[in-house]
Amino acid sequence: VECLQRWKSPSGEMLNTGLLVSIAGRLNLGSKIDKVTFDTLETMISEGVLNSYDHVFVNATVSTLADNSPLLEQALLLGSRVASRNLQAVLEFPEREFANDRHIATLERLRKAGWAVAIDDFGVGESNFARMATLRPEYVKVDKSILHEMRETALMAELQRVVRVLHAKSIFEGVENDQDLAMVVEADGDMAKAVEILRVKLGNKASKAASRITAEGVVAAHIGGGVGALVEVNCETDFVSKND
Repeated sequence: VECLQRWKSPSGEMLNTGLLVSIAGRLNLGSKIDKVTFDTLETMISEGVLNSYDHVFVNATVSTLADNSPLLEQALLLGSRVASRNLQAVLEFPEREFANDRHIATLERLRKAGWAVAIDDFGVGESNFARMATLRPEYVKVDKSILHEMRETALMAELQRVVRVLHAKSIFEGVENDQDLAMVVEADGDMAKAVEILRVKLGNKASKAASRITAEGVVAAHIGGGVGALVEVNCETDFVSKND
């Protein structure tokens, strides 16, 4: 399950996380947005929304956490709370945020509190392998542009090899059809491999499940400090969305 930060432009277009962080930073809204995100996560934990999941991915801004001690303390306590429920909490940070190495110490404090770290939107902006090696993330979320614009399975496979050398797992974003999935499977992507294993074990059942639409779900809302956040969890049927 994901606890994401999203922002719509006046035209209705959804901005990607990296651009959102950039705009929020210029408007001095980073700490407010992160505060709402963590408050929403606390509510989800208290209400048992996460009980049936084993991972929760959370968008945040590492520069905000490094500069805001109360917010960092809240994140550290949340990491411990989530870990005590046998749930892996993962903080997603846009890759462009790590141009400043002073954030490494903040990441280590978060890891000690139970958080894993994911680089988000890898493959755009200032992405490079040297920084990935310095950060040592547990997850690398590869931007969908790598899949949709590059269309080079060999290069994707090389990226996957680097991720494996760092003992991390890849999440290739933007898989929208069987052709996309086939490319990620051929590149040995971690998340797609799980789908392929299910297909081998379950045959057509898994293939059909992969094509079904998750049109139901729940939305959690939180408003505070002049900033609002929405968290959406999708599922296939309405009775699942009503289940505790």
